[in-house]
Amino acid sequence: MRRILLTIAVSVSVMCASEFRQFWPIPTMKLHQENVSLQQYKAPSEEGIAKALKVLFANYQSPSIVGKFLSDDFYDKERLLQNLTYKVPRDARVRITSLRDFQILDQHQEGDRVVSRVSVTATTQIEFNDPQKGFRKIEGENEYILEVYQKNE
Repeated sequence: MRRILLTIAVSVSVMCASEFRQFWPIPTMKLHQENVSLQQYKAPSEEGIAKALKVLFANYQSPSIVGKFLSDDFYDKERLLQNLTYKVPRDARVRITSLRDFQILDQHQEGDRVVSRVSVTATTQIEFNDPQKGFRKIEGENEYILEVYQKNE
């Protein structure tokens, strides 16, 4: 008799505890309407990604960086522009010293081209003349998220 009461008591407590649990949906990527299997697309080349980063860094101090290179949903564009204008030395150059790796985050087709969202890890070096310390080179490793457009073949 005691075993039956103990079993009933344990099962009632387990059932009551499960009532307070909440299930949260797992966030997922927004799917595009024209989804096609990723095997049909080819990955962007490393040379193409390096070229895109070189073009970006060649124009990083230009005011046109916002409209031409940054997406509409880029976080805190104004702060980036202010830092580029007031904190970065005018003669500073950014150089890519190495590309570590890249990963395709998302691919979809828009008309006759394939759009790939790519995460790139690159080691970069900023070079500039400091009036007090002379020529400076500061190296850092950063992750960049790029959208690469390719013709669908």
